[in-house]
Amino acid sequence: MISIATVAVALVVGCAIIVSLILIAYNTSKIRRELDEIRALHAHENRPVS
Repeated sequence: MISIATVAVALVVGCAIIVSLILIAYNTSKIRRELDEIRALHAHENRPVS
């Protein structure tokens, strides 16, 4: 029989994995957005020079 402690540990680990995946997905999309903004700024800066 599975003990209550084992179930509790499994739930905590599961929640930690889910939260970390959400944070990773949020951070990657945020970084991508920032990179796009930086690229747009560089494109605007480089146009008059060329």
